[in-house]
Amino acid sequence: MNLLSIIKNKVLLYLGTRYITYFVLFLNFVLLSSKLGPYNYGVWGFITMILGYYRIIDFGIPNSLNVLMVQSKEDKEKQKQYILASLCAIFILVLAVVFLSILYSFKTLSLFEKYHLGNYFYAISIIAILEYVNKLFSQVYRVRGKLFYISLYQSITPILVFLVIIIFSSNNNLIPLLLSIYVLGGIIPLTLFLLGGEIQCSKKLLKERLKTIIKKGLYLFFYNSSFYLILTVVSTIISIKYPVEQYGFYTFSYMLGHCVLMFLDAFAFLIYPKTISKLYNQDKKQIEAVLHTLRVNYTDTSHLIFYVAYAIFPIVLLFFPDYKTALLSVNITSLSIILSTNTVGYTTYLIANNKEKTAAGISVVSLLISFVVAAICAYVFKVEYSYVPIAIMVSYLFFAYACGYKTYEDILNEGRIKHLFKNVLTLKQFIPYCVAFFISIFEQSYFSILPLILFVALNVKSLKQILHTVKTVLQRPEIINV
Repeated sequence: MNLLSIIKNKVLLYLGTRYITYFVLFLNFVLLSSKLGPYNYGVWGFITMILGYYRIIDFGIPNSLNVLMVQSKEDKEKQKQYILASLCAIFILVLAVVFLSILYSFKTLSLFEKYHLGNYFYAISIIAILEYVNKLFSQVYRVRGKLFYISLYQSITPILVFLVIIIFSSNNNLIPLLLSIYVLGGIIPLTLFLLGGEIQCSKKLLKERLKTIIKKGLYLFFYNSSFYLILTVVSTIISIKYPVEQYGFYTFSYMLGHCVLMFLDAFAFLIYPKTISKLYNQDKKQIEAVLHTLRVNYTDTSHLIFYVAYAIFPIVLLFFPDYKTALLSVNITSLSIILSTNTVGYTTYLIANNKEKTAAGISVVSLLISFVVAAICAYVFKVEYSYVPIAIMVSYLFFAYACGYKTYEDILNEGRIKHLFKNVLTLKQFIPYCVAFFISIFEQSYFSILPLILFVALNVKSLKQILHTVKTVLQRPEIINV
């Protein structure tokens, strides 16, 4: 590819901005923790935690709009109706944020007194409102393939924060400045979203559209939040049961394991609307082909990246002498997290075909399994903290097989069990996975390269298909459009 084609390639530009943003976020963490000091950084951590809860509690409205717009791609008027309905639903969330601000003004929320938020809370409320609207608008631009707007929306705040940290050395006024930057980082993309011409609403609100947005959104909310809480539950149990130092080792292990998947998160974000479109189909054979392609290109790539990381984990820990005893925890946690990629395709199929209630039910049961297994490991068998993340492994395996079963039940007349055990965790994935697991348990780090060698040897055909897909996406970025 020549330089001009690279500059014009929206997929490459989007992925490039995402990876730069990830790096800037890491720098922000290092610099802020140093400049603010323990107390002020604790206040800032509490502020970002509140914002985090606001982001999670969106009741699935943006995701609901995403799916419904893809399903209505041939009917622009229906899309406009859904955009208006989702804006009305978001307005209800905005009113809830305003109500919380009123409660705070009357000193009702005593929980916040410890952190002396003062007027910070009102800035938090403004940021949350901007985030709700921007997140909704970003889904419209995501479906329409307008990646420049998405890149700016996701990158503007981290970059502005980085500049503020570099320019202002004093920590006395840093938190108000950061909150101002977050507000500005919400206003800029909101303005561009409105000027971009894609936010077109119907003139009349239809009750059935609003009802559909909220109903689908609630199931998607339970699905997404439960899936996220699988990790949180295990983390919480470890934080309660084990010493602070061991919880620190686990946190380090989780962050390192999560970095492995971050390489594909941005790409998964890109192809999600296209995947929804492909799987919203009456042709069962075509659906099966799409599932196979998706799982080879995403799941196998994830496992490949993981085994590369697994081989170098012992070397990485040499640069973190305080965490040199955490290799077992790093390996077990990473082996558990990687199984989340084996759910890909099946959950998307269920959501694309209006079976989000099924996906939500499976997600909630998976969360309960995670809690029960982690509690048994920690409190009944009293295992070393490194083994508690096995609960994540069990939970994700159940999630993958349950979603796979429901998918094959829907698209196959016979042989669904055969397809289930053949495709959810393929034999070519299972063999190197087991080898990596036993190397970890017996702490034989000298053989860490073996799972990678096995995976490559067993998956030559899949790796060739992955390379072909990468080449196709780079040469024809429009392929991701709905």
